[in-house]
Amino acid sequence: MQLRILLCFIVATVAARRTYHGDQVLRITPVREDQITTIEHLSTIYDLDFWSDVRGMNRPIDIHVSAKDITAFKVALTRFRVDYSIFIEDLQAAVEAERGPHRPTSRDLASFDYEVYHTYEEIQQWIDDFATAYSSLATADVVGTSFEGRQFKALTISSGPGKPKFVINCGIHAREWVTPATCMYSAQWVSAYLVDSPPSVLQDVDFVFIPSSNPDGYAYTWTNDRMWRKTRSTHGGFCVGVDPNRNWDANHCGPGSSTSPCSDTYCGPAPFSEPCTLAQKNFVEGLTDVKMYVDVHSYSQLWMFPYGYTTSKPANFLTMNSIAQDSVAAIQATHGMIYEAGQISTTIYVASGSTADYFYDGSGIKCTFATELRDTGRYGFVLPERLIRPTAEESYQAFLVMAQAVASGQCN
Repeated sequence: MQLRILLCFIVATVAARRTYHGDQVLRITPVREDQITTIEHLSTIYDLDFWSDVRGMNRPIDIHVSAKDITAFKVALTRFRVDYSIFIEDLQAAVEAERGPHRPTSRDLASFDYEVYHTYEEIQQWIDDFATAYSSLATADVVGTSFEGRQFKALTISSGPGKPKFVINCGIHAREWVTPATCMYSAQWVSAYLVDSPPSVLQDVDFVFIPSSNPDGYAYTWTNDRMWRKTRSTHGGFCVGVDPNRNWDANHCGPGSSTSPCSDTYCGPAPFSEPCTLAQKNFVEGLTDVKMYVDVHSYSQLWMFPYGYTTSKPANFLTMNSIAQDSVAAIQATHGMIYEAGQISTTIYVASGSTADYFYDGSGIKCTFATELRDTGRYGFVLPERLIRPTAEESYQAFLVMAQAVASGQCN
């Protein structure tokens, strides 16, 4: 009887929705090497969730600290003379403020609201509805099936055969909600332009959108833990999930990833151990004439390209750097937001096993990118819905710049 009660308690605890009352997000900007060492040491003692990784001196680090550890962690920082500021005073309040009080009551395409966040089920239904409504331009394809059995789909928008393809992947990290929203908004604008406007670069390129490429993790952020990042696979241990952007065969499990199953950057037991990463690999490599791939993330306002696993420059560094610079210029011209462009390893951090590196080296796609959308830490992963549209608008302008590079042959 006692065992049954204990098991019920464990199941209830696992299934319960996590809340963040009293949790805070601190920003630390280390100015000395010993401060970086201190932060890394404290991460072994306290319950810390690094929203942005350690990038060296004078580069900010955002850390989500649980309520049970926040006081002791601040005391430790003060003792070791590490300055900090509070970016989010109460994370639960920020989560609750992220979405408006009224959810859409209708899911049909005519009344679809692009300015709110949508569940996994709503996104997949939107893809089907969109392909039906724009049947002369759009097709829906199953990319694959996740560990927990969820299908996830791609939406291809094409004005005719024989066009080079531009793949835009969103939602690989589950908690980055603004990325699926940006994918959907951009698809809607591409289609609307093709229907209503004169010829443009949009008619010279096929767009392939994958709005939610980590369906299990994304669904889990809606039902259990808003801050979940990884997949939901199990590999024989207590901890769940693999970082799907460290699971690709590009210096797998190298610097910038972890071999610990409990880490948020766990690379997995083998390349493509995750059904969703293997499915996306096979899907993209099964497409014809893919010239560009971009993996859309948030946050930090960055527009980057390979390599992530090494500081060595790619063969076409100048081409990709030029495209990235033109993209951030288009972003700034839209709403004045400043994004930084550059190589992944030197702009944000060294990261092995990423999509951008794999498709560049492993699949031979000449132009691959990884982006970080809004913001720079004020809201972080809980960007309010009122900022979906401006974020999508500026990203769309950058996508147009990238599409122009494809159409002009820069990525051949």
